[in-house]
Amino acid sequence: MAQGIFISYRRDTGSTMARMIYDRLRLEKKYQCFLDVEKLNAGNFRDNIASEMSKCDIFLLVLSKNALNRCSNPSDNVRQEIEAALEKNLAIIPIMAEDFVWPETMPAGLENIQNFNAIPYVQVYSEQFFERLYSFIDTVRAEERAKENAIVLSDSSDTLIAASIDE
Repeated sequence: MAQGIFISYRRDTGSTMARMIYDRLRLEKKYQCFLDVEKLNAGNFRDNIASEMSKCDIFLLVLSKNALNRCSNPSDNVRQEIEAALEKNLAIIPIMAEDFVWPETMPAGLENIQNFNAIPYVQVYSEQFFERLYSFIDTVRAEERAKENAIVLSDSSDTLIAASIDE
């Protein structure tokens, strides 16, 4: 099971928040995180993003002021990252900055982003924000482990039943 956290953000309005989240997740909780300015290698940007995303189970979407405004453009990087996260069925956790406002009309194909349980970030309550974020991440991972254990148990039960019938 992949155990990485991909952080997506709009550079012009969300880079400070993305960096703060990246640093806290790595330093306080020792989570493996991807932030493009830290870990992106030379080569094709989109290929590198896809490669890094394949190592992740969680997608943090930093929603800063106007973060989704350019997402109507199919070649927009944030849009492509959201689409890839949806396609890969990553656990998506939107993080709403204080100045973020949902667009009146969501770009086609991204309408469901509003249905994910988001965490609002308010600076005066930053410690509570991080505690809630850690809780979300830990809950997602506990649910993934439970599903994996259920699958293994199910496979074991099938084998035992088959062995009993053959005898």
